Amino acid sequence: MKTIPLHRACPVCGNTRGERLRTIHMCLPEGNPLPPQYDVAACMECGFTFADTPATQETYNEYYTHHNMYSESAALKKTDVSSRPAFAHMLDLIRGKLPPDAAILDVGCGSGDFLSYLYEHGCRRLCGLDPSPASIACLESRYAGGGVKAR
Repeated sequence: MKTIPLHRACPVCGNTRGERLRTIHMCLPEGNPLPPQYDVAACMECGFTFADTPATQETYNEYYTHHNMYSESAALKKTDVSSRPAFAHMLDLIRGKLPPDAAILDVGCGSGDFLSYLYEHGCRRLCGLDPSPASIACLESRYAGGGVKAR
């Protein structure tokens, strides 16, 4: 097992050395701020596995604000046909495995489109979690009267 210096410290224990498990290569459109590849690494101290990327949180905020379909202002969202068929499939899976009053956490919720779909279809104990402050602000304003908690 060859240890390497990590681009960022382990989010669990802060260690800065790990093992590269795999390199992920992405084909990104022109103007996208993310690097075209990142490593999946395992921390040598605690074993936690995570995306080891040189991109900063500010770079990801830029990406999620302007370059993907999960942000309210993103151009890609405006051209996306719809995720509603996929949402219906996911709701069917949830309903088959959870009680009707189950609490649901959407990790990486973006601006909350899936949570909105769940709310429209009777789910009431919903929470969205996203690292993008802009996405959380959008979700909080969308549900200012209650219905979905945002973090």
